[in-house]
Amino acid sequence: MLAANADQAIANIHPDERGTIRAIPLVASVSGSERPSLGLAALAAYLRRPAQPDARTTSTARFAGRDIPLEGPGAFRIGFFGPPSQPYAPASTFRIVSFVDVLRGRIDPGTWRGGLVFIGALGATGLADDYWTPTSDHGRKMAGVEIHANVAASLFSSRFLHETPLPSQILLIFFIALLVALLTANLGAVAGWLTTALVLGAYTAASAAALYLAGLLLPFATPLLTGVIAFSVTAGYRFAAEQRQARALRAQADHELLHDTLTGLPNRVLLEQRLADAIAVAARDRRPLALLLFGIDRFRAVNESLGHRAGDLLLDHVARRLQAVAPLTSIVARLGSDQFAVLLPDASSADATRTGLGIAELLKTTVLLNGQEAPVSASFGVVAYPSHGDNPPTLLRRSELALSAAKHAPGAFAVYTVDQDEEAAERLALASSLRTAIVHDELTLCFQPKVDCATGVLAGVEALARWEHPRLGEISPLRFVALAEETGLIGSLTRWALNAALRQTRLWLDQGVRVPVAVNLSALDAQDASLPGAVADLLERWQVPAALLEVEITESALFGQPAVARDVLLRLEAMGVQAALDDFGTGYSSLGYLKQFPVRELKIDRSFIADMAVTTRDRTIVGSTIALGHSLDLVVVAEGVENGATLELLRDLGCDLVQGYEVARPMPATDLMQWIGDRQAGSPSTMSLLMRSATTSVPSGRIDGAVQTA
Repeated sequence: MLAANADQAIANIHPDERGTIRAIPLVASVSGSERPSLGLAALAAYLRRPAQPDARTTSTARFAGRDIPLEGPGAFRIGFFGPPSQPYAPASTFRIVSFVDVLRGRIDPGTWRGGLVFIGALGATGLADDYWTPTSDHGRKMAGVEIHANVAASLFSSRFLHETPLPSQILLIFFIALLVALLTANLGAVAGWLTTALVLGAYTAASAAALYLAGLLLPFATPLLTGVIAFSVTAGYRFAAEQRQARALRAQADHELLHDTLTGLPNRVLLEQRLADAIAVAARDRRPLALLLFGIDRFRAVNESLGHRAGDLLLDHVARRLQAVAPLTSIVARLGSDQFAVLLPDASSADATRTGLGIAELLKTTVLLNGQEAPVSASFGVVAYPSHGDNPPTLLRRSELALSAAKHAPGAFAVYTVDQDEEAAERLALASSLRTAIVHDELTLCFQPKVDCATGVLAGVEALARWEHPRLGEISPLRFVALAEETGLIGSLTRWALNAALRQTRLWLDQGVRVPVAVNLSALDAQDASLPGAVADLLERWQVPAALLEVEITESALFGQPAVARDVLLRLEAMGVQAALDDFGTGYSSLGYLKQFPVRELKIDRSFIADMAVTTRDRTIVGSTIALGHSLDLVVVAEGVENGATLELLRDLGCDLVQGYEVARPMPATDLMQWIGDRQAGSPSTMSLLMRSATTSVPSGRIDGAVQTA
């Protein structure tokens, strides 16, 4: 039963003598009623028309909107119309199509779309015996007539399929290609391949579902092929791009290995290579060469006071300036920190010295860093091949020794000498001795009084470390403190000084004397978050009130990491430990900025105090600083007071406290007690001026710390 509205289908066909079916009865009489024949039952079902013809006359039958000529009362004739490749002619009845051509895929159904087509068969009666065909539901071969009906159903069913419009097909193909390309470009290799396969598989399933559910014909082969092509092209492009990126990264890594990342100049590794090549050429040609090593003066102060960003800007400025002024045949490199090297081919040490002096002069300028003007200058050391070494490591090491000597030499330059090697060895031995001295408590403290400028009352003392070396004798504090900073011993030195000062304060308390003691902190100490805890432990250990301890810190130490320094000072203040700002005026800070830090005392640097009695400019600076300090409720201290005239001026300007040789030199703890006793007895005539009464008020924060004796 091939037609839904037919109880029975009759294959009532009549092939001619060649077996070609040329006529099919429209109906057959079965049990006294007309039934559609097999072919028209299939036509009716697949054209969604009633089983009977729309209308019939004696000569025609109207079927599916077309008048079909009849051959007698019960059959219509199948008219032949041209080859299948020609377009369908609406005036014709049906087209004859070779069954074999249909089965073998030689016919494009698109040529007869829009018309009525039925299948004629050449030798149809023997077709089932000549070709293997699909089996029927009962598992046997289909007869030729059954094949007629199935092929007719397949061809006529295309009349009811909806083909996707061409613009939509193009858009769909473009979308599939774009989606596959994006997934391939943004996912990994394996993930891109898997997602591409998933997308194409999903499209295949969607095409089948659209055909089954809605009769919608989606383009099939072209989108899949386009997706595969998009995947291949994108994957190839991505692979090539990744290869280019990898080569670029390798080139960048090679460049960074040999160049300074901040300035772009050759680094130490590349300089050693170039220096080795230059030595080989100089040895072959019997010519000299020289190496200049420049160091930026006061670079550490810039880093500490203005921050590392300002330091980087300064380094970049010096690098560009060096490249501009160095000889064209030279090689400029940065070795690290503030050190820059200039390799001079075919130059003796005398030639190099002249060149270095010219470069150093051109480097002298003023640079604006973070809104502050910073002076720029440089020292340099000189080494030459072959007199100072015949290999890169030796020349570089000795250039650093020459630069170190240049920092303290007149003219800010030095040529390497053998003595510098000896000095370096001595510094190394001295650093080892300093470590031992700290560990074994071989250092001592001296104390320098600070007195009220108006009344002469002792307000406290500053603890100053001293070192008596068993072989070298007394070592200058400037020397061993700088050595401690260079060798990383400054933290240990500070903790030793704090412990020794609090231990002495405990002894004074046991004698009934309360003397506030100030201890100096380094820039590294100000950035040490563990310092407040160490101070608290020492105060607890020696049972000393926190009010008797004061820490002095230079202004430049506050600005390396301002947030950390502020936290350290706030934690000390919370314990009761006060802070003083030492050497004020030598850095780049302002009083407005310093207001953010919990400091109680402001110490004007001795460089302004020394000549204020004879220099109006210094006197004006000191007076302005005192006034501004008082406006911020700070106690102002003048250090380095060396004569009575300076003392008189400071008192007239309203300075709170003074410290210096005019008051007292640093002295051991035993001598300090004698000095205090003599002052209380009024014996030292040199201090009579300090004992006068004064009308200038003194901030209360200082009076509370004055010396009291039982």
